[in-house]
Parts: sequence; C-alpha cells; structure tokens
Amino acid sequence: MDNNIIFSILLILIGIFLGIITLVIINYIKGNSASKKAEKLLEKAKNIDAKEVKENIEAKIFEIKTELEDLDKEKVKKIAEKKVEQLKKKKIFAYIVSGIGLISGIITIITAAISLSS
Repeated sequence: MDNNIIFSILLILIGIFLGIITLVIINYIKGNSASKKAEKLLEKAKNIDAKEVKENIEAKIFEIKTELEDLDKEKVKKIAEKKVEQLKKKKIFAYIVSGIGLISGIITIITAAISLSS
C-alpha cells in the first residue's frame, strides 16, 4: 500500500508540474501575440497622416451639412406645398361663399322688386 500512495502522490505532482508548464507556455504565447498586435497598431498609428485625416473629417462634415441643408429645403418645400393647398381650399371656399352671397343678394333684390310691384 505504501507504494500505491507514493505512486499516487508522484502522479499528482507530475500533473501539477505539467499544468504549471502548460500555463506558462500558453501565457507566453498569448503575451507574444498581444505584443505583436500592439506593435502593429503602433505602426499603423505612426503611418497615419494627420493632414489627410483632417481633410477627410472636414469633407465628411461638409457632406453632412449639405445633406442637412437639402433636408431642410425639402421640409420647407413640403410645408409650402401644404400651405398652398390650404390657401387653394380657402380660396375655393371664399368663392363659394361669395357666390352664395351674390345669389342671396339677387334673390333679395328680385323679392323686393316683386313686393314693390304688387
């Protein structure tokens, strides 16, 4: 039995040792890939032309402003079209009311003329 206990302890120690070695190797590989990625990002950052970035941003801002102005023009145009339609309806209504008033006036004059002649 003593041999079985010693053998079990030896296997446990070997497993722990292999686990620690695997952990160290994996962390080393991850560290290398992370440092390589960081180096690539730094290289990209160094190669960026600030003037070009500024010009691109200014161009995008101008493009957005133009689109907003066009959008505002479209809104104004739609509002104006609605107002024109409303005015046309009011104008037609005014003509109808004026026509009714005129007919009413003519009827009143005819009625008054008939009353006077009787």
